[in-house]
Amino acid sequence: MKKLKQILIVATLLPLLSGATGCKNAFEEASSKTTDDAYEFQAEVYANRKEWTSAIATIGLMTPQGQAKRSTQVTLASYYAGRCGLDLLSLATQIADGISTTKLMPILLSAMKARTLTNLSDCVESESRLLAVGATPASRSPEENVLLAFVEFAKMGVALSSSNADANLDGALDAGFDPCSTSDIADTSVQELGTGLVIGATSLSASGSDAAADAVSAVATMCSAVDSYLGSSDFCDGTTASDFTGVKLLALRALIKSNELGFNTCNGTIGQNHAGTNEDCICPVVP
Repeated sequence: MKKLKQILIVATLLPLLSGATGCKNAFEEASSKTTDDAYEFQAEVYANRKEWTSAIATIGLMTPQGQAKRSTQVTLASYYAGRCGLDLLSLATQIADGISTTKLMPILLSAMKARTLTNLSDCVESESRLLAVGATPASRSPEENVLLAFVEFAKMGVALSSSNADANLDGALDAGFDPCSTSDIADTSVQELGTGLVIGATSLSASGSDAAADAVSAVATMCSAVDSYLGSSDFCDGTTASDFTGVKLLALRALIKSNELGFNTCNGTIGQNHAGTNEDCICPVVP
């Protein structure tokens, strides 16, 4: 656990500090408090107080050139992630400590409880900015990949907690929640679960970090199970919402209630058919 924390502290702080060296002097000594360095420093002050909206707005006061810098975009992505509800070290610790006895989705729901669709939008915005600085894992730094991976895991938790999966906001799945029902969880939220799984696992694997390695392994096992169920080989190639439609969207819904990564409310693996009962691990029929 000590190694895990060291990895994540470095991964979290490097992007945030990449442009901060000397900012304090620039802010305190410069005759103008409206330079990019001064705004960047003030945004960091807000972020340290978890005043994410103010931090984001302050970055928006920088010059177009300052905002366009890669380091600024990564920092801004971290602020959107903060407003989404991500505490990277806490989430990584919960996954690492819990994954041996608890499936990934229950861990993420508990970690990101009481979140809303507005928080989900912030996670998606953070993801978008990180993908803009590096569209593939190979084009991102290890630190950027770790940050993106945990943005994705947070996004998955928020997608669940902002639905009817946890209407009483206690971090546990509510009785009666039906993942096959669009009234209980919208297609758009289910699609974010799919992109979160794929982008999160591939980014963390590419980073070289062993943080949440067991979770990445569980996702890989799930990918094989779903491909076998669907008779395909590309379920976990999807990285955009539009990649998860039709039978793949139904498979994602089934994953929420099956036992690979989900809540095992159907008492079985994806595709297991308890015909005529409420325990079918399919949504709504076998594709």
